[in-house]
Amino acid sequence: MKGILTDCFDESKKEVELEYEIEKDDDGQIFYLLNGVTGYESFYIGDNVAERMCKNGWCACVGTKAVWNKLYISAEEMKNVFVKEGII
Repeated sequence: MKGILTDCFDESKKEVELEYEIEKDDDGQIFYLLNGVTGYESFYIGDNVAERMCKNGWCACVGTKAVWNKLYISAEEMKNVFVKEGII
């Protein structure tokens, strides 16, 4: 999947290729971004989560000036993943 990475210093943007994994546990399915900004970008795929992300996209990291880059994944990219994985 692709995301838009915004540099935390100069606010330049570039498209990046991202990897993900979806695992199941006792509480449901967990989406993990494998090469995200902080290494901890993840979420449970619970009630209406997929539908909301297909409309709004996902801001995987909001960014912190001079510390963390911002990472946004578009609604279209999220929908492609959810359809490919049989979630929607």
